Amino acid sequence: MLVKPFLDRNSNGKQDNHEEVYNDNSEFLIVNNEVVKPSQIDIQGDRMIMRLPPGTYRVDLEPAGFPPDFQPAINTFAVKVVEGSYTPLLIPLQPSYTLAGIATDVEGNPIAGAKVEAIDPNSKSSVISITNSAGVFYLEQLRKGTYQLKVNGKSVEPNTITIKADSNTLQELNLKLP
Repeated sequence: MLVKPFLDRNSNGKQDNHEEVYNDNSEFLIVNNEVVKPSQIDIQGDRMIMRLPPGTYRVDLEPAGFPPDFQPAINTFAVKVVEGSYTPLLIPLQPSYTLAGIATDVEGNPIAGAKVEAIDPNSKSSVISITNSAGVFYLEQLRKGTYQLKVNGKSVEPNTITIKADSNTLQELNLKLP
């Protein structure tokens, strides 16, 4: 199996000329529920080669093994390894963004234990964080797009945020209940 994780900076799922391969470690690979050890993979420049007998394999990716500002677009693959050739597995790593801040009530007091949500209005999926005792939250692994923001199911100020390709991967944003 020829594994090629790459930094898909424009999130198009294809490796373009300016997008480099990520091969700093191989410990993000899990094949048939077994973590791949460095000794089981041969890193050759812009690719990783894992010798496997022919068959069908489940390949899972451990997100902790990737650079902090990138996450895989897909976390699980079914790969059919054919005898006599290398079966390619391209893994686009797309930019991942984090919003961090403090959620406060109308009087400006931090809200402890609040559910903070970034909701994608197109897919209706959401990323959730629970505030600590100081009202601090971290909404992690967001993709590019516009999100509705809520605290405990209520609209807040600001009530939306748009993440663009050139946005900082860590942004500070305080939320206040109106």
